[in-house]
Amino acid sequence: MEHVTDHVARALAREAQQLKGKPLWEGLLSAIATEVQAVEDVLWGLIAGRAVTTGVGAQLDGLGRIVGVKRLGSTDDEYRSRILAQIRLNIGSGTIPDLIAILTLVTGTTVEVQEPGVASLRVQLHGLVEFPEVIARLLASARVGGVQTILDSSGAPDSESLIFDADPGLGDVNDATVGGHLASELAA
Repeated sequence: MEHVTDHVARALAREAQQLKGKPLWEGLLSAIATEVQAVEDVLWGLIAGRAVTTGVGAQLDGLGRIVGVKRLGSTDDEYRSRILAQIRLNIGSGTIPDLIAILTLVTGTTVEVQEPGVASLRVQLHGLVEFPEVIARLLASARVGGVQTILDSSGAPDSESLIFDADPGLGDVNDATVGGHLASELAA
């Protein structure tokens, strides 16, 4: 579906050959097409104003009420992201790609999900995250029941966090084959 912005030109281009060049007919056809254009422009304004991706203010508040998301002092852009995430949650099935998509919408950060064991997930959010309580509730709603979920977030942007330039970093106490670069450098 697309917004047609040239009803008059389209109507004149489609008129019957025997009516072309008749000023009274073309004037009537243009007048009718102009009114059709006005109606379409108003309808598209209504559609655009009430769509999640383009709505603002009270329109977003109404959409948030429909899907069950409170504004909590958010800007329109932040609120829009949370509404889109709730919609994704409502239609999702709790899979890892669903969790990543939902959390990426809400946080705007890089999201990693690991499965450290049976029925458990570790979700890592890289970067500054606002509204951590909202994210924790959203994560609890998005995951499949009976799955333990651990949410890790540094609370600071990656640019301000301690990270290593090269793998393998410090190592993994659960897996001796992972990491250990720093320990091997200190031992040398």
